[in-house]
Amino acid sequence: MKRWPAVLVVLVALGGCDLVQFWWTEDLSVTAATTSLGVGDSVRVSVRRKASWFHTAELSDPAKTVYATTSESALVVEPNGWATCVGTYGRPRESAWVVATNGASHGHLSFDLSPQGPGPTLELVPASSDLPPLPDNARTPFTPCCTTPLALREGHQLRFTIHARMSGHDLTSSATGTR
Repeated sequence: MKRWPAVLVVLVALGGCDLVQFWWTEDLSVTAATTSLGVGDSVRVSVRRKASWFHTAELSDPAKTVYATTSESALVVEPNGWATCVGTYGRPRESAWVVATNGASHGHLSFDLSPQGPGPTLELVPASSDLPPLPDNARTPFTPCCTTPLALREGHQLRFTIHARMSGHDLTSSATGTR
């Protein structure tokens, strides 16, 4: 009697696991030029339909593709497929998935994240000098690593501008955020 490869045995044993079922039933191929990003690095994610184990084909309606991430505090993915590393929870290494869905089809791509990178390219600059004091627990593991936490009370408005970090140019004429 032949022995089953260990990987197959593990997959069969974990057959009830949602993560294994998700991976096993993926019918979209999600790729990027690189899957190692530092804080501030971005890459475009591409999605194709799996035609077989080794071949892919164009999607019938790419505009229906919706992207999500397993951790918006570490990896942000925009509606157009650009993924940007925004933090690692203060750890030297982190990982996160980008999940793509198109109708009933889905797929994912895992990213390795590190704190080394160009850093954020935009800076939120509060225009108000009357900011409320930060609570003692303001810096939680879920605060992106490169931001200063803001503690707004409900109904409090904050005037701010957005500046390009490299040039210092003001990219907003006026902006207000309300909690």
